Amino acid sequence: MGECQAQAAFLKELEAMSFFREEEWDIVLRGRNTNPKSKAKNADMITYRYATGLEAVFGYLYLMKQEERLMELWHAIEAIGEKR
Repeated sequence: MGECQAQAAFLKELEAMSFFREEEWDIVLRGRNTNPKSKAKNADMITYRYATGLEAVFGYLYLMKQEERLMELWHAIEAIGEKR
């Protein structure tokens, strides 16, 4: 599984768990719905956009200095990865 595919899968699992707060989900959607200037090399466009949504929420939490929530997100992704 490539990076985009893994990131998209993590996002979908987190969504199913209702992990995200409302403002975080808004960021995910904004990132996911952005028109990319580049083309994904090893992923279809939908997968690429899901991965971009996850990256957007990481960036948002970092820029907003929400370090505790950023770590919660990271640990949730680690837990999902360990289940696989």
